[in-house]
Amino acid sequence: NQYIAFVGRLEFNSKGLDYLCEVASKLENDYKIIVAGSGRKKDEKKFKKLIANSGLSDKIILKGSLSG
Repeated sequence: NQYIAFVGRLEFNSKGLDYLCEVASKLENDYKIIVAGSGRKKDEKKFKKLIANSGLSDKIILKGSLSG
């Protein structure tokens, strides 16, 4: 597999998470996007819902907040 990393605060309106889903839908099947970060519960829930509704659960992998 090929991996693309997104690291940052999960703010739906200012970070382009909807655009990230759009890009993921156009990637070849061997690409995965690893997302590291956290945000407000409302934004995280909205992002997870968008991923699920777009059928991207196998392409966008949420790791949550990481340290170190």
